[in-house]
Amino acid sequence: MAIEIKFTGFINEVKELDFGYVIRCSHAHRYKTEDGDWSTASYTNIDMIIRKDKASEFGELITAEEGSRVTVSGYGKPVGYLKKDGDPGTKLQVDPVEYEVLPKRDAVKDVMDILDPNAAPF
Repeated sequence: MAIEIKFTGFINEVKELDFGYVIRCSHAHRYKTEDGDWSTASYTNIDMIIRKDKASEFGELITAEEGSRVTVSGYGKPVGYLKKDGDPGTKLQVDPVEYEVLPKRDAVKDVMDILDPNAAPF
């Protein structure tokens, strides 16, 4: 039985290889501190594997800019690898089934939508 995986993460890199594409993503594990601030505890590295015969189905995902936020669901497994420093590491390898490239957020626009445009900014 396959492991079902759903995550929201950020695209770090898209690599084209012989068999298709590897899209490297990361998902931040965050928690709220006692002060009410958010802190990042760690990251999970995720490689999405897209075979060439599925490239047209996942075209928007393949051409998304680095730093794009995506929501992905699919099937996967944990895999081991050696980090650049020689230490062992683990990551998830996912064969995506569904995805959405999320729109970039504009923090200034988010604030302006909340504020009355006729009110003074102080």
